[in-house]
Amino acid sequence: MDESQTDTEILGPDHVTAAPTDNSVIHRRLRPCVDDLDMSTTLQVEIHWVDAVSGEQKQTTAEWKLIELLSGDTAWLQKGEAVLAYATALRAIQYFAGDTGAIDRAWERLEAAKKALPDDPELAEMGQVLAALQEP
Repeated sequence: MDESQTDTEILGPDHVTAAPTDNSVIHRRLRPCVDDLDMSTTLQVEIHWVDAVSGEQKQTTAEWKLIELLSGDTAWLQKGEAVLAYATALRAIQYFAGDTGAIDRAWERLEAAKKALPDDPELAEMGQVLAALQEP
C-alpha cells in the first residue's frame, strides 16, 4: 500500500455508499473459531463512515451478548436476509440478464420477512419492484 494512502481510502467489499438520509443494513454470517463457544460472550461491532454532506469522519459502536442475539426476535434478521437477496437479484438482473433464480430466491426471503413484519413499507416496495421485474 502507498504510504500516503489511509485506511479510509481503501474501498473493499464492506464499502457502502448511501444518500445522507439512508440507513444501512450490514449483514454478516459469523462462525465460531472455537469448539466450545461461551454464549455469554459479548460481540462488539464498530462502524466507521464519512458523512456524505459534511465529509466528517463518524463512528458508532454497539455490543450484545451472543445469547441475546440468538434468542431474540428474528424479524429484523429476516428483513436483512430479504434485503440482501433483493440486492443480489437486482445485481443479477443488471449483470446476468435472464438469471431468474436470483429473483426466485429474493421472493422466498421477501415472503418470510413479510410474515415477520407484515406492515413494513420497505418490504412492500421491494415486492412491487420484483413484480415489475418479472413482467414481460
